[in-house]
Amino acid sequence: LALPKGYGLKSAPEVKAVQSPSADFSASLSVENGALVLKERLAVKKKIVPAADYAGLRDAVEAVNGLSKALVVVGK
Repeated sequence: LALPKGYGLKSAPEVKAVQSPSADFSASLSVENGALVLKERLAVKKKIVPAADYAGLRDAVEAVNGLSKALVVVGK
């Protein structure tokens, strides 16, 4: 997202990284060359998730959902 000249990132959500046997999630939010850049990575490691590994998948999906609902504030 291109930002107007003089604008920058004022407030960003804290990103919770998740690593588990069933899924990984990571993300970053930054300003690069006058643009707001969001990088997300969700890796689901198993097609069928055993019950014992479900908590890791749930945590990764909740982290994605939480970030999608978070507010980002830009300003001068």
